[in-house]
This record gives sequence, structure tokens and C-alpha cells, in this order.
Amino acid sequence: MLESFWQDLRFGTRMLVKQPRFTITILVVLALGIGANTAIFSIVNSVLLRPLPYRNAERLVEVSETAGTNAGAIETTAVSLPDFLDWRQNNQVFEQMALYRWQAFSITGGADPEMLHGWYVTADFFPTLGVEAIKGRSFSSDEDSNGGARVVMISHALWQRRFGSDPAVVGQTINLNNTQYVVIGIAPAQLNLERNIDVYLPMALWADDMRSRSFRAAFVVARLKPNISIEQATANMSVLAAQLAAQYPDSNENVGASVRSLQQVLVEDIRTTLIILLGAVGLVLAIACVNVALLLTVRSAARQKEIAIRMALGIDRKRLIRQLLVEGTLISFLGGLLGLLLAKLTFAIMIASLPADLPRLEEIHMDGYVLMFTFALSVLTGVVFGLVPSIQYSRMELSERLKDDGQRQIGGYRSNKTRSILVVSEVALSVVLLVSSALLLKSLFQLIRVDVGFDPRNVLAMNVSLPFARYPKAEERRNFYLNLLQRVRNLPGVEGVAATNITPLNSEGYNNPVVVDGKPAEVNAPSTSYALVSPGYFETMKISLVRGRSLNERDVAPNPPVAVIDEDLAKRLFTSGEDPIGRKLKVATLADNGVEIVGIVKRVGRYGLNSQSNVHLYVPYLQAPLLKNTILVRTNVSDPLTLANAVRREVLACDPNQPIFNVRTLEQDMAAVVAPQRLMAILVSSFAGFALLLAAVGLHGVMSYVVEQRRSEIGVRIAIGAQRKDILRLIVGDGLKLTAIGLVTGSVLALLLGRVISASLYQVSAADPWTYAATITMLTFVSLAACYGPSRRALGVDPLVALRGRD
Repeated sequence: MLESFWQDLRFGTRMLVKQPRFTITILVVLALGIGANTAIFSIVNSVLLRPLPYRNAERLVEVSETAGTNAGAIETTAVSLPDFLDWRQNNQVFEQMALYRWQAFSITGGADPEMLHGWYVTADFFPTLGVEAIKGRSFSSDEDSNGGARVVMISHALWQRRFGSDPAVVGQTINLNNTQYVVIGIAPAQLNLERNIDVYLPMALWADDMRSRSFRAAFVVARLKPNISIEQATANMSVLAAQLAAQYPDSNENVGASVRSLQQVLVEDIRTTLIILLGAVGLVLAIACVNVALLLTVRSAARQKEIAIRMALGIDRKRLIRQLLVEGTLISFLGGLLGLLLAKLTFAIMIASLPADLPRLEEIHMDGYVLMFTFALSVLTGVVFGLVPSIQYSRMELSERLKDDGQRQIGGYRSNKTRSILVVSEVALSVVLLVSSALLLKSLFQLIRVDVGFDPRNVLAMNVSLPFARYPKAEERRNFYLNLLQRVRNLPGVEGVAATNITPLNSEGYNNPVVVDGKPAEVNAPSTSYALVSPGYFETMKISLVRGRSLNERDVAPNPPVAVIDEDLAKRLFTSGEDPIGRKLKVATLADNGVEIVGIVKRVGRYGLNSQSNVHLYVPYLQAPLLKNTILVRTNVSDPLTLANAVRREVLACDPNQPIFNVRTLEQDMAAVVAPQRLMAILVSSFAGFALLLAAVGLHGVMSYVVEQRRSEIGVRIAIGAQRKDILRLIVGDGLKLTAIGLVTGSVLALLLGRVISASLYQVSAADPWTYAATITMLTFVSLAACYGPSRRALGVDPLVALRGRD
């Protein structure tokens, strides 16, 4: 048995070597299909499917508050500390609940000053997640109460980066925001609710500023009790929220609660993109398998006479089937092996192209189960479509099989349903991919052409966060930023400089209802965020002034508070005959007597280029200076980043212990905004191009086989006077007939699946007729090209040679 297997293996190897073009085609098709599929599925599996790296991660949820209005409910993720304390005490569905919120910290001493990202957390934060410190300990309940000790846990990354993985750092003191803290522990590396968190401090150190129920700026993670579902938890929290709303109507009216899976929350922004990519690469693998099946079917059909001769010489049918099975398995195994090697390279390239802020990025790796699945699928494809025709041929009569094929083809040929179905399937799947890629590319093109209302070119941006311990007074913060802006303004190559707490593209402010002084307050008053901006902000950002004036150095106390609004808010607050300039607005958390409108500017984009900003109101930074701001520097140099070190030196000149962070350009911000759409469009288009190539290869292979099988028929037709155009019509018509069926089928499928990507499209309909027309035209031309070579060979058939083959 083993000896015959080795004989079959050697024979199969010789057959593959004997047909190098066929062998290379199969290997390349399988390798590309498996490589792309394995890489993408490994990413999807790591980010979406694999459980979070916590104990019983399926029971971890995020609890958030929802702000409701008569117009509907708007979900938020911000929670106030008093509401959290009531939730934790009165809920019936959670084992543990923890609160955390972000804060920037500057660390000084030893190395250069560095800006760190940190979280204030309650003591049950780490127990709720089910993780422990890898060195030292986490926070105790005593440290979670007011007046707790000034202690800190540092991240595994910070421990390695700044302290050289020295275990002796536990127990030492570090300086954060000009305050000494004792390091009590090192957090585990897999603690990745948010990327790049460096330090963790007790919430009690921040609690004094969070006692207001209206101050919603924290997040809640909780662990469900066993056998409690998310639906049950949501019902219980809704009851608690209603009780708080009745008890505290001033702060909690129309405030509800929602409970969502923590894993779902972490990946919701990238989920649609990854699912679309998974679907696209799945189609590529399906097309690759169909193509392999098509080529193997054609090859098996071409060998039918050889198989008949071997059977006539006495080979056992079971032995024949086993030998053909070994051949199919061998080619599929080699193709799968090459695909796994290519997957390694493809995976590395895709990882490098992923956004840096992708959730769970550090957890992504090649999964062994994914490798085995895709490898087994490729081998199964080769085995099935190599074996099935062989079984069919082995059951046919030898006398029929030994007859000359041309004799049976005169007067027409018997179409092979299997080959036709495979060709139609391949074309149909290619249509779906091509339409999807064309829609995504068109959407991306529309996205990057949106007028965002400002000029991002040649603008350097960096963040500065002053520690409250060094700058407790508003005047101190104002003087620091005024001094810094003036120093930066004097640097060579600087055309303008400004500071703001909210940048247009990627920052979020708090919504506040806005009413016009003297007008009755509406039930659904317009809600907006406001940005604190320094003098020169609109000029630096090149935001057009429509009416009135900009903000300047005189807009500071004790002068009356003023504001600039954009066109959108002006239209919402005032009728066409009203003049907004000089009117007063009342906005929560701003001046009690209202702010006077002194100017109107063009509206700008913020979260994405496909959405308008929620910031419609600008107030002078000088009237309410914050600790944290973004410094914007417009330059006349081609690469604004070359000025980053000069600006950093000016910051250190103002305060030698003050670091800067998140240094980038506004063009990089814009690129980051469209990064998911760009990644999706590029990858899907690459997959579509590969599918188009496979469709051409498959159709070319089938038509070549058809021409070879119909040589005698073609010779007869030429002999009795058929013209070149008749032969061309015969061959090309057969190919286009299959293509047309595939185009119709694929178009229907694309329309049905269009709703999957519709949410990722901007100003493009999923049923865009021009996209479908372009796709159909492209595939038609590809089909003509694929049929051209076989048609030329058909025109070159010599009738005498073809007819002599019948004798």
C-alpha cells in the first residue's frame, strides 16, 4: 500500500512538472487567495472574535448614561461620580463596578520632561477587570476615599521605556504634575481598554472636582453577576436612572442608562470596516477556489482519453481514482503551503498599514486555527474537483471514451454544465467585488473633496497640558499661553499661531443648550459645543469671517464676554430678517448674563470630513483659560514638523518642566480621519483587481479548452465556407454568453449586498448606476480579451489537418 502511494506521488509529481504553466497557475491562484484571506481573518479574529484578555471577559460591560430630549435619545458615554456611587450601591445585577477618567500628566526628574496619559480609577478598577499588578499591588479601599495617599501605578510600557524594567521602581517616588507620588505597582501589559495609558491614580485624588451630578466626564466598567444577561442589567439600570431622575430633576431629568458589552464598545468604530474586508477577502478565496476547480475540471476533461487508455490496459478503477486523488491533493497541498508562506508576508504588510489607534492592535497575530482552516479549504477544493470528474470518467464505457473526440463534436458540442456554472460563479463574484471597490473608491474621492471650512496645509499642531499644582490660577495659565504664543510667533517661518481646546477634526466638546436672550426658551433649544480660542485663531486656521469681527486681545475681563458663531448656528437661532451681531446668547457653563455675538464665521468639519462640526460657538480663551490646549502653528515651510523642536524649545523656555505631546500636522489629522475608509477602499480594490485577473484566467482557460475540443467542428465549418467573422462569433459568443449570465447574477447579488457597505459610503448610493455600468463594461472588455487568444487559435485551424484527425 505504501509502495503504491509513493508510486502515485512520483507519477503525480511528473505530471505537474510536465505541465508547468498549469501547475504555476494553480499555485499562484491558491497562494494569493490563502495569503490574503489568512491575513485579514487573523486581524478580524484578533480584534472582533477573540475574547478580551480578562478573566470571564464575556461578563464585562460598559455602563453609560443617555441624555434624552423630546426629539429622541442621544447616547453618551460620560457618567458623573455621584450617579456612579448610587449605581454601585443600589444595583442588583453587577458583581463589581469601577469608574475611570482620563487626565494628562507631566513627569519630571531624571530624564527629559515627558507628557503621560493617565487614568484616575476607583479601587475596584483592577479587580473588576480581573487583573493583578505584575509587580507590587493595586489600590486599596483606603486609597479610594477622600484624603487617600498620593500613590500611583505605572503601565508596563512606561516601566520598560522610562525605568528600564527595574523592579526597584516599586516603592520609589516620581514627580507627576509637580506633585510627588509613590509607585505601588506595575500594571499588566494586556490592560488595553485604551491605548497608551501610562499611569493610574486613585479617583479620590480627583473626586473633589467631580461631586456635581452635572459634571459627566467619567466612564464605568462593570462585571455582570453569573447568569445575568445584558438585557436584565439594562432593565435594572433603567429603573435606577428613573429613580435618580425623580430625586434629582435639575441634573438628571431625561437621563437614562444603557449597558453594552465591553468588547462591542471597544471595537464598534472599526467593526464595519473589518467585516467588509472579511467579506471581500472571503469572496477572493471563493473566487480562487472556483478558479482552481475550473482549471482542474478542464484538465481532467482534457485527460479523459489518457484515462480511458490506462483503463483499457488493465488499471484497477480504485487504483486510478486513488492516483488522481493523490495528484489533486499534491497540487492543492503545494498551493496551500505556498499560500501560508505568502500569508506571513501579507500579514506583516497589512499590520503596517493599519491605523495606529486600532483597538487591540498589540493582540493581533497569526492564528493557527485560521491557518489550518484556509489551508484545509484549499486542499479540499483541489481534492473534490480533481476527484469528482475522475470518478465520472472511470464509470464511462471504454469504447465511447476511446473514440475520437472530434467525431462527437461535429454539428455542435455538448456543453459542460459544471464548467459553465463555475465560470458564471466566478464572474458573478467578481462583479460583487468590483462594484464594492468602485463604490468605496468613489466615496473616498467624495470624502477628501469635502470643503472642511479651513486650510489644513502647513499647520503644525501639538498639545500642552499644564499641571494644576503649578498653575492653579486662571491668570497664571493665561500668562503662560500668552507668553508662549508670542515666542512662537517670533520664530522664523511662522505665519500665525493660536491656541484652542478643541481642534476641528478629531476632538469632542460638551453639548450645551443655546438660547437667544430676549426670546422665549424652546423645549428643544439648539444644542452645541463651544471652543475656547485665542486671538488669531481664525486667521491661523484660515476660517473665513462672514460678518462682524474676529476675537482679539481686548476680549478679556473686565470687558463684557463676547462670542463668535458660525453660519449654521446663526441660521438656527435667527430668522432671515434678524441681525445676530450685537445680540446676546445664554449658554450653560458660560457667563450668567450671556455672551454678545460680535462675528459670524464659516462652519467647519470636526469628527470626520463627512460630518459637520458640533462646534458652532467660539469664545475668547483669555476669558476662561484652561490647563490643556492645542497649539496651532501656520508655517511657510513645506514640512511643518521641522519646526517642532523649535516650538518645543520655546515651551521649555516658558517652563523647563513642561513637556509637549501629540505633535503632528493638521494634514495628518485629516489623513487619520479618513484612514478607515482609505484602508477599506485600497484593500477591497486590491482584492477586486485580483478577482478580475482570476476571472480572466478562468474564462481564458475554458475557452482554450473549448477551442481544442472543437477543432474538428471548426475545421468542418471552415471547409464548407464559414467566414472568419462566423468563427469569431462562435467562440467569442460562447464566452460572452457565460459572462452575460455572470454579470446579471453578480449585479443582483451586489444590489442585495449593497446595504452592507451603504453605511460606509459618503454621497454615493449603493445602487449607483454609473458604478454598475462601469463594472459591467470593464468585465465585458476583460471577457473579450480572455476570448481573444483562443479565437485567434480557432481562426488558424487548418481544415485538412483538423479533418485528418478523424481518420
